[in-house]
Amino acid sequence: MSEPTTEIPVEVAHLFMSISPSIKYIFKDSTVANFMGHRYFTTVKEHIAELTNEVRLKHPEFYINPNERIVNPAEQDPMSRLRKRIIEEHYAELARTLNPDNDQGHFEQQTLTPGSTTSIAALAAGGDARTIHSRLAHLIPPTA
Repeated sequence: MSEPTTEIPVEVAHLFMSISPSIKYIFKDSTVANFMGHRYFTTVKEHIAELTNEVRLKHPEFYINPNERIVNPAEQDPMSRLRKRIIEEHYAELARTLNPDNDQGHFEQQTLTPGSTTSIAALAAGGDARTIHSRLAHLIPPTA
């Protein structure tokens, strides 16, 4: 005897694609199909049959992506698709960063100090400011 399933069946939707990013199609029953972002999802059997027939008759605007014919409701929301894509990109970047074969070199972190003309001159000369100050001290008139 098979185990009773506790899964709730998810209603799947058929996906139709359009060449234009946003277009409207009016069905025979006067309802409107709003294609947004090149996509239109429907679960209505009459609408599926009508749009499939339009694709079969080579409508210049509509087509069916063979890799995305039927989708679940979570994939219908454009924000969830965008969120999923961003998370996948983040994990891919994290994997590249944590890859031991990806040598990023060794770095020493030093304190960042604000630059001035005296400190920049010393850095440009290749040393620290004390050596430059001692060499240039005779050029600066003493202040009283």
